[in-house]
Amino acid sequence: MNQKKRFFYNPYLENLYSPIMRFLIIIKPLFVLFGIFYSIKNSSNVTTMWTLSLIICFFMIVLGTDIGLHRYDAHRSFKTSKIKRIFLLFWSIPCMSGSPLHWAVVHRKHHAECDSEDDPHSPHSIPWWKVWFYLHPAYEFVPLENKKYFKGLISDKIYQFTHAYYFLLVSLYVFSLWYFLGFEWLLFGMLIPSAIVDCQMAFVNVICHMYGYENYKTGKQCQSKNNWLVHFLTFFSFGLHNNHHWDPGNHRTSKKKGEIDLSAWIIEVFFLEKSRKVDSAG
Repeated sequence: MNQKKRFFYNPYLENLYSPIMRFLIIIKPLFVLFGIFYSIKNSSNVTTMWTLSLIICFFMIVLGTDIGLHRYDAHRSFKTSKIKRIFLLFWSIPCMSGSPLHWAVVHRKHHAECDSEDDPHSPHSIPWWKVWFYLHPAYEFVPLENKKYFKGLISDKIYQFTHAYYFLLVSLYVFSLWYFLGFEWLLFGMLIPSAIVDCQMAFVNVICHMYGYENYKTGKQCQSKNNWLVHFLTFFSFGLHNNHHWDPGNHRTSKKKGEIDLSAWIIEVFFLEKSRKVDSAG
């Protein structure tokens, strides 16, 4: 691959991106603990601030993470306009879960190697607590580790830009919230919601590969499960995990009567221009 297409991989980024990203994810639970301490000391508007966190968390996990990073970036399960794609990016960056390129590549590897020793976050090959707290190095981003995971991503200028300047973009969010809206908005409007999103995704990566029900057999090793508790905790977006592993290219994960897929409804009402796959499920 020529250097022109690899311009976002410079030595500085290759050496520092993964350790910085891993450190950031590991310390994020401290944001919640600090928020609790801050609430005790400043009790005048506690309800308002924590309500704000939950509302922002909804947009981060459903729009930024599930619809943006997951169903669009990783799986390309639907087509949308450029402006709507940028809107999804707007909600994914402050999640601080990694650049869209990083997130998509790791998730594609998870599907390809589901619950094997090469799965980046399987609770069956890695101690579940290491998966839960993001302590396993397989979460780290390895540039061009396997080219098949980069298909449709590496030549895209938006992915190149958001990866090369990811920490600058995160810093811009932090500075803007602090400068224009104040410290409370930064803490409860970005830092705490991003930590909650990580906890929600930990539920998916651990619980949805250990406990729940199966509609489909998704491979010899893959032990994906649908779990209604996880589905509820992720605002009806990620919990139909077995369905998703059976048909990852479909933007809709509800397959059986009574299954609810909020993300698919939002995609079809607000974002969908063309589905990659026509869903035959009711």
